[in-house]
Amino acid sequence: MPLELALLPIVESSFDPHAYSNMAAAGLWQIIPDTGRRFGLKQNSWYDGRRDVVKSTTAALNLLEYLNKKFDGNWQQALAAYNTGEGRVFSAIRKNKAAGKPTDYWNLDLPNETSSYVPKLYAVADIIMHPKKYGFHIEPISNKPVIAIVKPSVQMNLTIAAEFAGISTRELKDLNPAYRRGVTAPNGLNHLLLPINKVKHFRRELAQNRNASMITHHHRVKSGESLGLIAKRYHSSIKTIQKVNKLKTTNIRIGQSLTIPASPISLVNRQHRVATHMEVQHYVVQSGDNLWNIAHKYKTSVAKLKQLNSLSKNTVLHQGQRLNVSTTSKKTTANHKTIHYKVQNGDSLSVIAQRYDISVAEIKKWNNLANNKYIKQGQQLKLVIDRRKVQA
Repeated sequence: MPLELALLPIVESSFDPHAYSNMAAAGLWQIIPDTGRRFGLKQNSWYDGRRDVVKSTTAALNLLEYLNKKFDGNWQQALAAYNTGEGRVFSAIRKNKAAGKPTDYWNLDLPNETSSYVPKLYAVADIIMHPKKYGFHIEPISNKPVIAIVKPSVQMNLTIAAEFAGISTRELKDLNPAYRRGVTAPNGLNHLLLPINKVKHFRRELAQNRNASMITHHHRVKSGESLGLIAKRYHSSIKTIQKVNKLKTTNIRIGQSLTIPASPISLVNRQHRVATHMEVQHYVVQSGDNLWNIAHKYKTSVAKLKQLNSLSKNTVLHQGQRLNVSTTSKKTTANHKTIHYKVQNGDSLSVIAQRYDISVAEIKKWNNLANNKYIKQGQQLKLVIDRRKVQA
């Protein structure tokens, strides 16, 4: 395959793994949902493979290879099809053949964006090849791996994973933008991309603190509760709770203790568009320690320590045990921008909400829409979008 294809994400997303277009294309390679599923990229409420740096790259190259074969080895036509769809390119070719016109890329009647798509890639390639000619200075990059995939084989909270690796949560999330809830997925999709020089540190910390790799709640079943109600309360799913607790059925009994993986998504935060970063301080239990003197030392309460560590009232501390002893909340305004979206044919509030990872209730609130009000093609809607998910 042409080496220039490695530069295609510059044209597609400026190498922004969080990029999201108004056509619901996502990730470095700007893959739309249907195409992603067609090429093996799983997408659910926990994980979006289109934003997985490694898996989306494999899918994009497989798609490009497929298109190249469809267009008999013509890379220009294949690239045009990557941008606008193979059907539209084949239609343009048939139209030119019927009119007795050339069918090469430069003579096809294609949308303006697609007509400039291949020239953009050529321009980027020429700049990279001759930076001085264009007044650019590009730092040389050593031809050696700098990141590696690790497979913890356990669902992990990304903040804890970052701590284990010795990097910031932001750096870890930028390397692993596919995870949508601040945790890896519960269905086996829990691989992580890490700086290669942090892998040993991560594996050592994971081995020593495996039980602390996932923030969990401990729930005791009450009368009238079902797995569905419990899953809804904790923003989890029935299947996740079943898997974590090794339940073969959905039957539960009063008094039964369940471990619930906590979802970091807060409905309040989503409504107010505020992100809260929790900085956790840890303490290793020493001989003679008890909850009261630890709480006194860190100016907190025994009840707070129990809550932070999911401890029951009869819990006995052990020397060497690792405790979360304090949290500091830092509220920062989330990185959002307001856009005006023009309703397209076939759009509905639920379709638009899913496309931009927002809720129908939020769209109604921002636009003062009544519950029974329909939207019309051409109507302008105000949307508040996470700018990291929107392509500029």
